This record gives sequence, C-alpha cells and structure tokens, in this order.
Amino acid sequence: MDTHNFVIILHGPTGVGKTECADYLASVLPVEIVNSDMGQLYTPLTIGTAKPNWRASATPHHLFDILDAPELFSVTAYRAKLKQILRTIWEQQRIPLIIGGSSYYVMALFFPPYFASGLSAKALASAEASKGKPFAENDEDLWEKLHEIDPERAEQIDPADGYRIARALEIWQSTGVKPSAYKPVYNPIADYYFIWITRDRDELYQRINARVVEMLNAGWVEEVKALRGTQWEPFLCKKKIIGYTEILDHLAGEIPYDTMVSMIQKRTRNYAKRQITFWRMLKEKLENALNTMDVAHKERCAIDTVNLTGSGIERYSEQLKQTIKKLLS
Repeated sequence: MDTHNFVIILHGPTGVGKTECADYLASVLPVEIVNSDMGQLYTPLTIGTAKPNWRASATPHHLFDILDAPELFSVTAYRAKLKQILRTIWEQQRIPLIIGGSSYYVMALFFPPYFASGLSAKALASAEASKGKPFAENDEDLWEKLHEIDPERAEQIDPADGYRIARALEIWQSTGVKPSAYKPVYNPIADYYFIWITRDRDELYQRINARVVEMLNAGWVEEVKALRGTQWEPFLCKKKIIGYTEILDHLAGEIPYDTMVSMIQKRTRNYAKRQITFWRMLKEKLENALNTMDVAHKERCAIDTVNLTGSGIERYSEQLKQTIKKLLS
C-alpha cells in the first residue's frame, strides 16, 4: 500500500468511544495515533479530557502532553506541528490515524486558517495602538470593536474568545475586507479516509452520563484541586473546558457535589449536540469540495459514517479495511 500523503481521521461526539475504536484499528492496521483534541495537549489535564494511557500503548502516539504550561496552541500552530509529524509517520510507511473531538482542529485539516501570524488579542491591541488606532486590551472591548466592523462575524464568536476575535480583526486590518465575507478554501493536509463514529442519541447520552461519574470516581476532583491557586486556574476558567470550571466552583463552595455532576453531564451532552451539528456542516462542505477536485484526489478520499449502537467497531472491521485497501491501491 502507498501510505504516503494519506491519513485516517476518526471523529465523533464526545463519549461515543473514539479511543476504543482507535485502539482496535491500531491492532489491525499499520497506524500511528495522532491527537486532535485540544485538552489532551496539556500535561496536567488527564482525567477530565479522557486522555488515553498513551505512554503504555504499543502503538506510537503523537501530540499528547506536549504543553506543560497553560498557553494557547493555535490552529495554525497545530497544523504546522501536525505536518511535521505526518512526514515522519509516512517515512515509516505507516498511516497516521488522527483522532479527537476538537472541531476547530479537525476543520483545519481541510480548511486552513486564513492567516498564520497567530496574533493574540493583546498583541493585536498593542499593534493597533502603535498605529494610532487604540484598542482596549481585553477581549470584551475587542469584541465590541469587531461588532462595530462586522456584526455578522462578531455574533458568531464568544466575547471571551480572544483568539478568534483577534483573527477576525487581523483579517480586517490586513485586507480591509469584513471577516464574514471570507470563505474557507479547501486545502486538505493529505488525502483521507474520514470515519465519523456515532451512536443513537439515547445510548450516547447514557454513555456520557455514566462516563462523567466514572471520571469523577477516578479522581477528577483531585486533579482539579491540584491546579487550584496555580496559573492553570485562570486558564481553565477562561477556556471553559467542560467539567473543570464546575469542579472549581464546587471546590470554592459555590455548588454542591450533586449539582456539579448534573451540570457537567448537561454541558457534555450539549457539547455532543454541537459536535453533531458541526459534522453535518463539515460533511456537506467536504462533499461539495470533492466534487470540484481532480480525479486523482477524489479516488484517494472517502467519508464513512459508522453507528456503534449495540455493537463495537469490530463489526465494521472488514468493511473499513477493504475501503482503505481500495483507496491506497
């Protein structure tokens, strides 16, 4: 098989069982696993991000625990680092298996960000100030500035999301074109087999609720307690990583334990809903893009949906292997 310039992408809503699927595929295919989950980049965030025990695995894993400090890892930085890793895997004549639930990292596999400078909100504010166009140096004021320029794009961004606000303002500053007028350009990082893992809603929600309890029983509260009073606490509050803020509130005596559990379960279910909505949008974009590409690219790309309700990935093993064989022949 010619594995060069080819990746398998395993995506799906939180709690669906992606890690188990990746482990199984690694037992039957020559793959190395690459992370595309934002939370799993950070070393101290383990239980709450459902990070696999990757160090104990016989399969090489990449992009897990690469950040020891609470710093931003932009989509641009992720794609650049990913390119380096893919080359090393292809040199071993193996297939990168990209797995994770962070939609904006997955989107970047196909539609890279417009600009690569990665200016932070504060850096952008300082740059503007130096030009005699003073911006306030907090995310909310920058959001108001963006709203004046482009209300449509501003309404799509959380006022606390300084990174995306800065990117939108950078587009305006660099080109004079409203960010909402820009359309993503299809430029996939490689040819691909995209496998969307799903389950029926009732089963998915039951799994999510049970997993939250399992994670708490495994020591999630203790994990968060160790981060209180450190530089990680404001980072977790700002990033609003599911579960961590609720546990911090509980530790501060603001909410009882049972309320905390219910809140984490609800936020996780809502997150799964958003991931499913994202997938429908992305699938349509990919299908439309493939229709405009040359035959050679289309012949090396495929999209599949695998419903694991009442079964495991093993049920689809032969089907997946045959598809990969066909794509790489």
